Amino acid sequence: MLDPNIVKAELAETLGRFKRHRPLFPLHLGVTPGEFSTLNIIEQYQNSELGGIKTSSIGEISCMSRPAVSQMLNTLEKKGCIMRIMAEKDRRVVLVCLTESGKEILQQSKKMFFAMVDRIYEEFGEENTKKFIELLTRYQSICFDDEFYKKIKFKSERKS
Repeated sequence: MLDPNIVKAELAETLGRFKRHRPLFPLHLGVTPGEFSTLNIIEQYQNSELGGIKTSSIGEISCMSRPAVSQMLNTLEKKGCIMRIMAEKDRRVVLVCLTESGKEILQQSKKMFFAMVDRIYEEFGEENTKKFIELLTRYQSICFDDEFYKKIKFKSERKS
């Protein structure tokens, strides 16, 4: 039998990939699932030596385009969750860091998110939770299979 915390951590990671699944994210805290995910990335990857994380790194980690990252950061900045600062060594580099408000919102959001993870684990049990993780992971790989979409596009172009 695996340590329940290991299975719960894997479940949390799997569920986190479904950013648009609203019941997992506390919208009353004023952040959307995508914003929660971005705040989490900033917290997890910000470099304490630099004072933040590069905007380009946020895009790479989240697989968002530059315009999408910019729009997300504008929204989070307006909500008072993040600050953008220029790197001291290279003024062309923009770094992003969490504000105190952003840290508080993220901590409250995580608390609620992990309470839901605990509930799912308790309701499903270890074996069903592992199977659920496996099925969600398979579902995601099917939905985000770029080769599949390329084949469909290629077939539809040939019919035209």
